[in-house]
Amino acid sequence: MRCPQLGSFLCCSLRTGVLVIAITCLVLNTLGAIFFAYVLASPSAIRAAVMEDPSILDDDEPAEEQLREIVQGVHVLFGLGLASAIVCLVMDVALLVAFKKDRPRPMFVWCIWYSLVSAGMIGYSLYMTVLMIATSDTSPDLWFHIMTMLASGGTGIYFILVVNSYHRILKERGNGGGYFLQPVTTA
Repeated sequence: MRCPQLGSFLCCSLRTGVLVIAITCLVLNTLGAIFFAYVLASPSAIRAAVMEDPSILDDDEPAEEQLREIVQGVHVLFGLGLASAIVCLVMDVALLVAFKKDRPRPMFVWCIWYSLVSAGMIGYSLYMTVLMIATSDTSPDLWFHIMTMLASGGTGIYFILVVNSYHRILKERGNGGGYFLQPVTTA
């Protein structure tokens, strides 16, 4: 099964679309990495946020052990977010280089990575939705988070379709464009 071939990116050419997507992703992932690093570097801010909203605790009075578990959980979650943002940054730079050199292979790798990221976002959103329904939670903040993740995953799928369409154009043009090692001859 092949992805649909798009003819344009919004009102621009696919080539311009790939550039816009690469720059957009690079900026957003840089901001995301900074945010995750900031949260990971300030455990006192996590503790203060938990103390402001005691509804997430088992009791109204937070026990030190419960706070420590929450902080550890946030560290794991945000550590994974930071690692993902760093990999995304590497992929975004590779996409920019592939764009500049008209190389389709790195674009394909970018599409594979972002397919996994988008599937993860959508899967996580569905998991959170089921969890909210099962617990009868109607928190507007949580629903906003779920809708944001779904919108990000959907936007990611569109970005993948655009990059993959341009990737296929380059391949059909005969611009196989891998990175190959050339033998070095010494005279």
